Amino acid sequence: MRFAYLLYYSLLNVIPQINDKLGTCFILDVQWRNDKFRNAMAHYKLGVALKSKELLHDDIMFGLTEHILRAEYMVVKEAIYVQLEKLAIQIGKHLGLKEDLVVPKGW
Repeated sequence: MRFAYLLYYSLLNVIPQINDKLGTCFILDVQWRNDKFRNAMAHYKLGVALKSKELLHDDIMFGLTEHILRAEYMVVKEAIYVQLEKLAIQIGKHLGLKEDLVVPKGW
């Protein structure tokens, strides 16, 4: 999820520039954009975002997604992957590729 989120976050800044330069209209939902969460993902800094009493030890992200994004880990992870897949399909269509070549079955 770390890599996927960092890719998603970076693309949020790049997509508008690509659209301006190429005249495309690629869309990526900004719902999950959060600087604090990005910084925690990029720098492994849970302590910046969570105090020790806020940690959820039974959660894979120790409660980070719930604390910052107000959603469970799996909800955020699936939403990020869906956004990246939708963007891949948009780019593939722009390039004239078949969808099954852009997003492999079982992705």
